[in-house]
Amino acid sequence: MTWQRMALGFVSLGAVTLGAAARRDTPWMVFPAAALFGLGAAIALYWRGRTEGGEHAAALRWLAVATVAVATMAAVLTVVHPG
Repeated sequence: MTWQRMALGFVSLGAVTLGAAARRDTPWMVFPAAALFGLGAAIALYWRGRTEGGEHAAALRWLAVATVAVATMAAVLTVVHPG
């Protein structure tokens, strides 16, 4: 559970940073947000490696894919925002 909370904390902080980037119209803040998302993903992958599968592996895989897709879409909208 500790690994899950750490990963969720970093991903949540990345989401807040990405929201602040969109709100303040500062595209450079996408890079720290991406770093926080990456750190959260690295922690989650490390945790998955330690647990070796489990009954929720498929659900976690789809949740990770959905999270990456939404984060990518938000980053693109932040950078390409017409102003």
